[in-house]
Order: sequence, then structure tokens, then C-alpha cells
Amino acid sequence: MFLKKVVFEDIPDIYHSQKLPIMLPPDLLSSIEKVIRNDFCMLKTSDPLSDALALVKLQEANDIMIVDNNGKFAGSISALSVLSKVPPQVSDVPVRYQIENASLSRQVIDSIVDIIKIPIGDVFKPKKPTRCFYKDGYLIYTIEELAKPYRNYGDSKIIPILNNDETIEGVVSYQGILEYIQSDPIWLESKIEELFTEKLRIGELFKLLPEDTLDKACFAMDYLPIEYILICDRNNNLLGMVDRYQVSALTHPLYFHLMDIPLSEIMKPVESLYLVEVSQNVKSLIDSFLNLGIKAAIAVERLANEIHPLRVVTPVNILQRCLQNFRSHQK
Repeated sequence: MFLKKVVFEDIPDIYHSQKLPIMLPPDLLSSIEKVIRNDFCMLKTSDPLSDALALVKLQEANDIMIVDNNGKFAGSISALSVLSKVPPQVSDVPVRYQIENASLSRQVIDSIVDIIKIPIGDVFKPKKPTRCFYKDGYLIYTIEELAKPYRNYGDSKIIPILNNDETIEGVVSYQGILEYIQSDPIWLESKIEELFTEKLRIGELFKLLPEDTLDKACFAMDYLPIEYILICDRNNNLLGMVDRYQVSALTHPLYFHLMDIPLSEIMKPVESLYLVEVSQNVKSLIDSFLNLGIKAAIAVERLANEIHPLRVVTPVNILQRCLQNFRSHQK
């Protein structure tokens, strides 16, 4: 497989244009090294799947870097990929839907025991991405990669940064980039509603009713580029939310009966969601993503005793806006 090494010399001529200010706050033409982090999970292709499952369940790892037995980067796997290989744990299943049939329970246990022994390399056969990033490359390239509007949701949410010998130097994540750009004064002046211009159409709402089932949510997430489904009543009043992680964790052939679970029984209730007003500045949202560890916020409009959702807001929206701001300096 051909791997393109992205380095300083590859930067398009437009970025060297005389129209570009000497320094932009923040400078997206800086080296990737400014945002590289070392807090990532790594396993070998020869490690058993049980090690990956432990990282996902115990350390809440979203992505795991995979190396071969020589320590060279072999690919990455996501938490969703790991969860898709094993039946859901009993603790993840609503009590009245837990298996009572002893024979089926044993089948589930045997399935788990068998699969978690298999080496990661045999389960996933990880492959390197077609576009690799190296530590002497430009920061803007990693932002463009993470800010793609419709990345495959099985794709890694972090980007491995490689040394010339193909070992992993570190990773670039949404968090690392948000930390780098958070001091830009523009975020204090920008409102959350500005994240949703015609050119930044990310976060479109997909809503279901509380009586709709897991099967319907699973179908929607299989065929639509969405990671979150909002649960609203027939008056558009926000009641809760389910995400792709929840849906994937409960979706397994051995638990086919779970497909009839009403979403009201598995959704995160509205009280546990992070709600924001569109009039708030973007800086407050960046601070929340960094300090509270939230992955998504819901922009809402409050009407009397009801809460009407407007958009789902994620770090991707902010990265898209950051790129838009940067490109506006090229004109």
C-alpha cells in the first residue's frame, strides 16, 4: 500500500502566498509537534482481544493504536470495533431484558471466552491508513483530517504521528487541538450559533420518539452519518439522547431480543446532557469540552416548560470553524 508522507514541503503554494499574515492566532502552519500528546493506548497485534476489551471497559479508551512485534505502527482500532465483537455485558442491559434462559446464557459466555483469546491481529487485521502523518508535518493537515464532516464513525478519533522508522511518536486528538486554539480571542467574540453556517452543516438533528426501539436507532446509525440521536416527544420537547456507543454495545446476534427495547429505557435523560444556548460564546464551549470531558453538547431553545433542541455540537464543529477562519485570511 502506498503511504503518503505529509511534510512541510508538501504544503500547497496558497499557504505561502503573500496574502498570508506572518502570524495567525493560532498559527495553523506550525509543526504538528505543538499538539502531539503521549496519553494514548497501545497494543501489539499478538495481544489477545481481552486486552483491548479491558482498555475499552476499564479505561474508557476510545481508540487503541496497534503495533507489530517490532514496535512499528500497524493500524488502529476503535472502541466501537472492539464492542462489536463481543455480546454486551449484563450490566449494560436493562434488568428486565437480561437473559434468563440458562442455555442461552451459557452460549453467550462461551462466545465471549472464545473470542477474547484470539490475537487482535487475527480479529481485526488492522491496516495503516492511506494517509500517514509524521512529526515534521503541518498542523493544518491533521485538523483537516479530524474535521472531515462525514468521517466513518468506525474511524479512529485520534491521529497517530509517526517517526521515520514507522514507530509511533504520539497522537493528535480533538483535545490537543482545542487546547492549542483555545486562547484565540476570536472564540470570545464568536457565538455558538455561528458554528452552523451553510458551509458548516455538521450537527444536523436526527430525532426519534421515546417509544421507538433500539432496532430503529441501529438502522438509522447504519445508514446515516450520525453519532447521536435525540429522543423527543411529539411536541419536540427534548427527553434524552442515545449515542452510537450505546447502540453498538447492545447490538449483537446473540442478543437479538434487545432490538425491541424502547429507547426510553436506554437513553441518557435530559438532566444528564450538557445543554447550551446558541447565544453563548464558543470559548465557554471549548472550556467545557476540555474541562468536563464531554463529547457533545446540545444547543437548545427554552420555551416555557419545554426544551427544544436545535443542534448537536461537537469538537468537529469548532475545528471546521477554525479552518474557515484560517482560509478567510487567504482571500
